[in-house]
Amino acid sequence: MRLYKVKRIFASFIIITILLTIQVLHKNTTNESSAYVDSLQKSVKFSESENVIDPEELLLSTEESFFPVTEELKAVSSGKREIYWPASLYLTILAYDPPPYLIWREGNKPFREARCQEYRCFFTTRHSLVKDMRFDSILFSPDKNLKYLPIFENRRRNQTFVYFNLIPPTFHSSFKNGKDFFNISMTYRSDSDIYLPLGKVVPKPSAPKSESFRERLIQSAGNSSTKYNKSKLIATASVCKNPYLIELQKIIEVDNFGDCGSKSFKLLYNADYSEFFNNMSNTYKFFLIPEIFACTHYVHMLVFEVLKYDLVPVIYASDVRKILPVHSYIDATNLSPQVLANKLKDIDKNDVAYRQYFWWKNHFNVKSFTESTRDAFCELCELLHRKRSSQIRDINQWQLGNEKCRKI
Repeated sequence: MRLYKVKRIFASFIIITILLTIQVLHKNTTNESSAYVDSLQKSVKFSESENVIDPEELLLSTEESFFPVTEELKAVSSGKREIYWPASLYLTILAYDPPPYLIWREGNKPFREARCQEYRCFFTTRHSLVKDMRFDSILFSPDKNLKYLPIFENRRRNQTFVYFNLIPPTFHSSFKNGKDFFNISMTYRSDSDIYLPLGKVVPKPSAPKSESFRERLIQSAGNSSTKYNKSKLIATASVCKNPYLIELQKIIEVDNFGDCGSKSFKLLYNADYSEFFNNMSNTYKFFLIPEIFACTHYVHMLVFEVLKYDLVPVIYASDVRKILPVHSYIDATNLSPQVLANKLKDIDKNDVAYRQYFWWKNHFNVKSFTESTRDAFCELCELLHRKRSSQIRDINQWQLGNEKCRKI
C-alpha cells in the first residue's frame, strides 16, 4: 500500500514538472516572437505619405507561418532604420528604374495574395532597402534615356539580373554595355525565359483541336440567332497624327477617343476599362487598335481588353496566330486604308459574317494584363529559388536581331 502511494506521488511530481516546463517554454517563445515583431515595428517607422513598405508585409500572416527569432535573421541597413527578415526564406527583388508598365506592388504580400506556388520573395523599387545594392535579383528596363547599364564592381556571383521589357524596340534605345550582363529575360516575347504578354487568350477544354472542327464552329456562330444592334461602324483611341488613321478617316467615319479625338482616352496599364469598352461594344462593331509600328511578337494591351467585349479588334501585327484565336480579329497589317474600309463595310452589311468573329467566345478565356503580371512574377520568384545559372550573351542582339518592326 505504501509502495502504491509512493508511485502516485512520483507520477504527480513528473506531471507537474512537465507542465511547468511547457509553460516556461511557451512564455519564452511568446517573448521572443513579441520582441521580433516589436523590433520590426520600432525599426521601420515610415509615414504613409512616403508610400513605402508596410513593416507587416515583411512577415507572412500569422495564420500561414510564424517566424521565431533565430541566428539566420538578416539585418539590412537603410540609413538609421533597419528592416529584418529571415534570410533563409526570402529572396529580394529590386526594380532598378521602374517603367510605367510595372504594376506589381511592393512587399511580400502580392506574392501571397496571388497564391504563388513559391511565394517567398520580397519586391521593392527602393534601392536603399539593401546595403550596397546586394539584392538577390534586379530588374532593368530599357529606356530612351538609359543607354548605359550601371556598373557593379562587387556583383555577387549568384545575383540575378533580369531584362524586363514590355515595349517594342522602336520605342527605346539599346544598351551600350549589354553584353554578358543579364541572366534572364522577362518580356512580351514568347521566347523569353519568363513570358509576360500584355494579356492572354487561354483555351478551354472545349477549344477546337483541329482546323475542320474550328471551321464548323465558325459556321455555326454565323448561323446563330444572336443580334448585335449597333449604330456605328468603328472607333479608336489613337495618338495624334497617325498617318494610317488620317487616310482611313477620309474614306469612312472613324470616331477617335484618343488625344486628338472628341474625348480623351488615357492608356494606363493598371486602369479599369470596363465602363469604356462596355459603352464601345453597345455602339460600335469594330475597334481600331492604335499602333504606329507592327512588330513580330508584340500585341497591344488594348487587343485583350477589346476581346472581352462584343467588339472586333482591328490590329497591326506580323504574326499573332499563336496568341489570338483564328478569326477573332481583323489583321490590317498588309491592308491599305481603302482595302480595310471596303472590308469593314462589307462585313457591316452581312450579319452572318459579323457573328462569325465571335465563334471563339465559349471556347476561350481572356486574361488581363494584371493577370499576366501575376503569373510572371510568381514564375520569377520560383525561378530565383531554383537558383538556375544562365547568362544572355548579348541582350541587344537578342532583342533587336529577332524582333522585326515596320512603320504602318
